[in-house]
Amino acid sequence: MQINPVNEYRVEVELDAAETALLGLSFDTMDWADPETRRALWSLTGLMRREGYRVSLSGRVLIEAGKLPDGLKLCFTSLPKGRAPRLRIRKDVSLPVLRCESLRDAQCAALCLPDAVCTPYARGNAVWLLIEGPCTGLQLARAEEFGRLIRLHRAREILEEYSENEE
Repeated sequence: MQINPVNEYRVEVELDAAETALLGLSFDTMDWADPETRRALWSLTGLMRREGYRVSLSGRVLIEAGKLPDGLKLCFTSLPKGRAPRLRIRKDVSLPVLRCESLRDAQCAALCLPDAVCTPYARGNAVWLLIEGPCTGLQLARAEEFGRLIRLHRAREILEEYSENEE
């Protein structure tokens, strides 16, 4: 487990596949209405507090979840006090996709994203590069020098269908 405090209000946690399984978390079934998800998140925040991190699920908290190639990434953000406390889980279901003019441009863009899994899909004279996994804004900005960056919901399904229809 990697715990990265971003600032006093936000903490990012990366769990590998074994830790995700141990906690009983799954990106696909994660929902605050599910008692197992709540139990796992309470356990996780308790562990983080014992290690000295300021994380609490009381008050207004935004929990963001994203898939990693070998696990799960969670971001806990304490929101300012105001209205009634409310807990939500936001899943990142859109993936960045880079539209490149050539395979060479797609390869150069993939080199700018060393920790991400980049899958190319070709159609005509354009190459679509599906980007999955961790990457920083700076890495995406560097990759954007080689193509146009967009975000697609259901990106993998769309691109696979798109490339199959070409054949």
